[in-house]
Amino acid sequence: MIFDSNEAAEWLRDNIYNKYNIKTNDVDLNYLLRASRLNSLDQISSNAAIMIENGRPVEEVKKYIKKYTLQTDYMIDHTIHNLKSSKFKRIYSFAYSHGRKIIRDYLDKGNQKKRMIKLLKGQCYPSGL
Repeated sequence: MIFDSNEAAEWLRDNIYNKYNIKTNDVDLNYLLRASRLNSLDQISSNAAIMIENGRPVEEVKKYIKKYTLQTDYMIDHTIHNLKSSKFKRIYSFAYSHGRKIIRDYLDKGNQKKRMIKLLKGQCYPSGL
């Protein structure tokens, strides 16, 4: 959250990929990072929670998650197990993914570091962002 996608791409290139001699010449890391933010399990778990709440079969939920994420079967099974275990976990999936989006949108509107410090040091609530 502290790095914008350009800074994150640069940090990954300098500290991970170069260190382990992984070539990134033909990869737009900035674009890849932005795309991965949109294609995350966080976004999809809210829909999966609704499907589970509505009694959809586990295999249908699993196919849905697989279609829209790059997650492994292990992670998908873990997510489904968590969502099925409690109504509170299904509610949490909404609170987490939508809260993260609110924070991301807030940070993207200005100096991310200053805005992150403001979030960490002060009280905030969703409609105030």
